[in-house]
Amino acid sequence: MPIEGNTAEFAAILRASLPQLVAERLALHAPVLEDFADYREILMSGRARFMQDKPPSRQGAWRDDKTAAEFDEPVLVYRHLPRGGTA
Repeated sequence: MPIEGNTAEFAAILRASLPQLVAERLALHAPVLEDFADYREILMSGRARFMQDKPPSRQGAWRDDKTAAEFDEPVLVYRHLPRGGTA
């Protein structure tokens, strides 16, 4: 389901205002809703023990204040690419 309304407008402005940087094995881009699944997986993994005070959950990742801040602020999200891969 596509995002509509003010959220979609803000996301479009954010994507247009931030660069997309692509190297051989790394892509940096403005955050998009599709990035949340990867973020959620990180929060639910053992790697998150230093990122939050309580046991991780899918709902907790969605409601996490840090998530809201990261997806509302002008930041770049990174994604590792396979060798020879594309963004």
